[in-house]
Amino acid sequence: MKKVKLWVVIIVGLSTVGLGCCKKESAQEPTVEEQPTLNFTASRLFANFNVNKTSAEARFKGRLFNIKGEVYDVPYDGGLPVVLLDTGDTITQIRALFHDEFKPQVQALKKGQHVHIHCRCAGYTDLVELVDCSFVKSNPDDASK
Repeated sequence: MKKVKLWVVIIVGLSTVGLGCCKKESAQEPTVEEQPTLNFTASRLFANFNVNKTSAEARFKGRLFNIKGEVYDVPYDGGLPVVLLDTGDTITQIRALFHDEFKPQVQALKKGQHVHIHCRCAGYTDLVELVDCSFVKSNPDDASK
């Protein structure tokens, strides 16, 4: 009887090992860099964070975005050039941080001006923050949109 139990354990063990080694590798999730750039308006991105910050943080943090929006303000904080984008909310804006090389373009912006920028989402602290921003070159066809 002990021999039968031993053989059953051996057969079950070998079967388990055999099935484990023949199992197909599951497709890995693409890294953030491999994921496509998302196209959003500032108000749509804000709405996603406003509905569920935790979910939006998980989906968008680290992702690249092309954002279209309206300039709410261009504050000076002594650091990197910053543009606040209007979200449609009276209290909260989206903060877009640019590298120093874009300082002249940022300083030339006016409140209410429409912009098209390319950024990486840094997540939500006191507001939605975009980093490593640059301006997307305008396409003449975009002027009619």
